[in-house]
Amino acid sequence: MQEAFMTHTIEILTMLLIAFLLGVLLGYIIWYKWRRLYSELQGEHERLSAQHVELEKEHASLRYKADELDKSNRERRTRISSLEGDITILKSKLKKCEEANEGAMGAAPPPQKDDLKKIEGIGPKIEGLCNGIGVWTWQQLADAPVSNLQKMLDDAGPAYKIASPDTWPKQAEYAANGKWDKLKEYQDFLDGGVDPS
Repeated sequence: MQEAFMTHTIEILTMLLIAFLLGVLLGYIIWYKWRRLYSELQGEHERLSAQHVELEKEHASLRYKADELDKSNRERRTRISSLEGDITILKSKLKKCEEANEGAMGAAPPPQKDDLKKIEGIGPKIEGLCNGIGVWTWQQLADAPVSNLQKMLDDAGPAYKIASPDTWPKQAEYAANGKWDKLKEYQDFLDGGVDPS
């Protein structure tokens, strides 16, 4: 009986030993699996942490660039506002100059203007030049100094170099006084509006 007891005891101890070894083996397998998973997760955490640091650096760089662009944009808006103010001032000055120029040049035609092209030597373009210096009537042309008429032609450019205003005031005086026969006789004497003598 003691032998049977010993056999049973050995069997029980053997079973316990086998159970213990299986428990240790199972524990090791589970521990190894979780340790490997922990290492992988730790590596992933380190990689994500490094990526997070890089993203924070990039964010800081982009924020700095955005601040610089905002600053530049504010400076440009201030400059645009300043330039718009300058444009308004210059437009006002230009308008005043144009008004003063119109007053000085007599740009507004009188109620009744004469056909200056009846004067020999004056065509449509020269009539426009005369109007530009405030000469709209035969009487105004008769009263205009020849030097002013010559300056008008000189200022108009080389295309008007051949024109000579020397006889225009005298022709205009005949026209203004209604002396059409005298004007015709004088124009017949002239050569293209120039005194041939």
